[in-house]
Amino acid sequence: GCRVHLSGGILTWPVTFVYPEHTTSDFIEKFAENVTMYEMLSMMFEERATWDVEGKYTVDSVNVWTENRKLEKLIKVDLGAPLNSALRMKNVVVYGGCPNLIVTARGSPFEKHFLGKYGLK
Repeated sequence: GCRVHLSGGILTWPVTFVYPEHTTSDFIEKFAENVTMYEMLSMMFEERATWDVEGKYTVDSVNVWTENRKLEKLIKVDLGAPLNSALRMKNVVVYGGCPNLIVTARGSPFEKHFLGKYGLK
């Protein structure tokens, strides 16, 4: 389940990366809070995902978002920031101890449509 662990003074979080364009997700059991989004995504996208036929999802071509369901707001995550900073950003809420991060291909028609649902451009 969703349990945060402390190891060597560092919290590790179970994190779900959601790809709404492909209705799929990746579950990272232990994402250390001092690791940046960029580092994690670099590892995740080392090999192209089977569902990413066009090769649109690379560490340098995605945006990562987190959703505040109460405010119905989408908050952009800084890829250069460590996980603990991302989770502490204004209006970021972690539901059920499991951060849910949404990944979109930057500038794609899907992303434009997706952001439109939140009134973002």
